[in-house]
Amino acid sequence: MLADDGGLASMTVDAVVNQAGTGKGTFYRHFPDQSSFLAALHERFLAGLRATVTDAASRLAPGSERLQRVLCAYLDGCLGQRGLKAFLTEARVVPNIEARVDLALREFADLLAADLKSMSISHPGAVARLTVAMAYEVAMAEQASGHRERTLRDVLITLATEAPRTATSPQRRSARVRSTNLRGA
Repeated sequence: MLADDGGLASMTVDAVVNQAGTGKGTFYRHFPDQSSFLAALHERFLAGLRATVTDAASRLAPGSERLQRVLCAYLDGCLGQRGLKAFLTEARVVPNIEARVDLALREFADLLAADLKSMSISHPGAVARLTVAMAYEVAMAEQASGHRERTLRDVLITLATEAPRTATSPQRRSARVRSTNLRGA
């Protein structure tokens, strides 16, 4: 894929049609400009990733096991996509893509929040958003190495599943007080 070698900047209309063995007329018949092509390519990636994650989630009730499977499905789906690093790092500045990325990340966080809520995790929405951000970083590390990063995956899952619970035991209350004091509140 062109993006593997030179990032999105290398995906000019000329480079795309040369790689595809077609003419510019064919390209412009399907896409009005380069950013529309990149948006369509990105949407194709997101649709495949969404299907992979949804499939992993559909087999289980919300909870810890589903959370782990969904995160692994997301990471495996990202690892299997050549040129993904260019999309993850560069595409957010391409018109038509930033809003799609934000929506996809919110959908992923909403799915994780349901799992976290069923596990009685405090502030499941916030923990889900942070988990998505960490999953993104793991995906980037795996793109760089070209393989699963077991330690990063294990830490990601541990951080998500071991987040503070909503239970109000004396230990939990004192931990919250210490945490609040550390933040300066």
